[in-house]
Amino acid sequence: MAARGVLPAKFTSNLEEADAEKKKAFIESITSGNFHNQADKGAESAISCMMAREAAYKRREVSWDDIMKAKEVYDPKIDLNKLK
Repeated sequence: MAARGVLPAKFTSNLEEADAEKKKAFIESITSGNFHNQADKGAESAISCMMAREAAYKRREVSWDDIMKAKEVYDPKIDLNKLK
């Protein structure tokens, strides 16, 4: 199927603008002392992914408590000393 007489739509992204705004907000948070600490949101997101993966592997419902009580160790083998 083809549309005749219509130019293809050009995709535009606001990513460049968004990145600039993120940088501005980050610097402002430092200079104002109102730091952006989203570690709790990152941890919650990661644990939610672990919970979904375990539920898929086990083919049953897995609760938040199940994941928090699990004795599994997740080691990505990342040398954090390289980030210094």
